[in-house]
Amino acid sequence: MTTPKFYTTEEVAEMLKLNVRTVRAMINQKKLRAVKIGNEYRVTDDHLRTFIEDYET
Repeated sequence: MTTPKFYTTEEVAEMLKLNVRTVRAMINQKKLRAVKIGNEYRVTDDHLRTFIEDYET
């Protein structure tokens, strides 16, 4: 079993070329899956890949 890679909301925002607030809003709206670790959200590599595949045009 491999350990998943976790990205911060800042890293996800940079990768998707979005504002950090937009990424947090997508997490709160359940559009982007994330786990809360302490006070911070983290997005796994798998969840990010799924999000990108779901929103491809």
